[in-house]
Amino acid sequence: MPNDEIRPFYQQAHLLVVSSRHEAGPLVMVEAAACGLPSSGTFTTGHAVDWHPEAAWAVPGGDPQVLAEAILTLLHNPPLRAAIGRAAQRWAQTHDSPWTAQEFEKLYTSE
Repeated sequence: MPNDEIRPFYQQAHLLVVSSRHEAGPLVMVEAAACGLPSSGTFTTGHAVDWHPEAAWAVPGGDPQVLAEAILTLLHNPPLRAAIGRAAQRWAQTHDSPWTAQEFEKLYTSE
């Protein structure tokens, strides 16, 4: 998807669902976060684990019923969904490219 179409695409959604059984740090969650779109995923998905419960909603993996319940909870609770989206957006703004480069530089220069 071209970069100029990503933001409008995410802004049409109410929630991003990442149902992967395993992902270290899905870029799709970072893109959604940058647009203020909240995410729901499993505890086997990197960002979902790291951001839960403030900036993403995570549930145990391998149980589609639990994930469905989480999705419905967020869809029926706009204030919670909005709070998670705002927290995710703050995370994305704080952990931008310069921050990431600085963190890598620290790793490579540390003894």
